[in-house]
Amino acid sequence: DKHVSDAERIQATFALGDLTMIDIKVSPIDSPEAEKIKERINQSTNAFFSLTQPAMTNIVAARAWGRIGDVSLMAARGRESYYTHAKKAYENSRAVLGQNLRVISEPSDLDDILNQTLMGLAYCAERSTVGKSDEVRKAALEDALNNVMDVYNDSYGNPDKKQNLYWRAQSGILAIRIMRELKKYDDAIKICRELESLFPQAKAGLQGKREGLEKLKKKDL
Repeated sequence: DKHVSDAERIQATFALGDLTMIDIKVSPIDSPEAEKIKERINQSTNAFFSLTQPAMTNIVAARAWGRIGDVSLMAARGRESYYTHAKKAYENSRAVLGQNLRVISEPSDLDDILNQTLMGLAYCAERSTVGKSDEVRKAALEDALNNVMDVYNDSYGNPDKKQNLYWRAQSGILAIRIMRELKKYDDAIKICRELESLFPQAKAGLQGKREGLEKLKKKDL
């Protein structure tokens, strides 16, 4: 409908891309559904890509690049080349966010987009280097951890704003997993304690993680 407003068109396009994404399921590349899944991936990313073209330096473009990263990351298991697509899309999103944005939504939207982008980059690094050499794996995990800790500490934002507990939890759990593999046990135990304090309903599970980390620490001494 050519008569709808720009805001309505943008909302509808994001919805189209998201709904197409829902249909994407990871299955073997040689399965009968493989070609159909590839088509759905292309449909979803094309919808989001169309939003990056009218104004490449605003929040809509940053959000759309982030969504392309999400689709590619979802499709990457069993399709390794999609990790490259995901990383590039997340990097594009982060680059846009680093520019002077034409703000067309609440500032909290910027935080969510940046957090999603940083976490996406971390997942790309963690997942795409499974089975690679120790040196390559370690470098990727260190890079991933830097992005995750930026989210956890909100180091890029306003220190006076209210903490986003959703991103604190998501980044904290991923940080613990990466730190465990890097044998940064003290740092991981510290995050476990902080999360136990913030999320008492999850205390039992976090205590279990912490106790496991303490055992590994003693074993490596």
